[in-house]
Amino acid sequence: MTDYRTTDIPRARTPKSNFPTGLGGGVKIIFRQVLALVGLFFVILSVPIGFLTPFLPIGLPVGIFGAALLARNSVWGQQLIRSLLRRYPKLDKMTPEWLLKLITGSGHASENKTG
Repeated sequence: MTDYRTTDIPRARTPKSNFPTGLGGGVKIIFRQVLALVGLFFVILSVPIGFLTPFLPIGLPVGIFGAALLARNSVWGQQLIRSLLRRYPKLDKMTPEWLLKLITGSGHASENKTG
């Protein structure tokens, strides 16, 4: 008779849930929400910075950094960016691929049509 407790066959492992549990999971959720709010603050702040520095494009990198933080750390921010890119196809075509991957995690909206 085989003793199954001492065999070399690995036991089946249950897959980990994506839902964070415990204190560490709650801290991660709060940290991501804070990053999303900081990103929203940078997006809003980039407009006055752009008006105050008309010859130096300082507001643009601040806005891109804020949009990246916002879209990567919140679902509604990512949906907002994707809807803007679908609404304005010229903006989608002008945006480089690396920037879209940084902001939304995927490429151009015209290549990723689902539904």
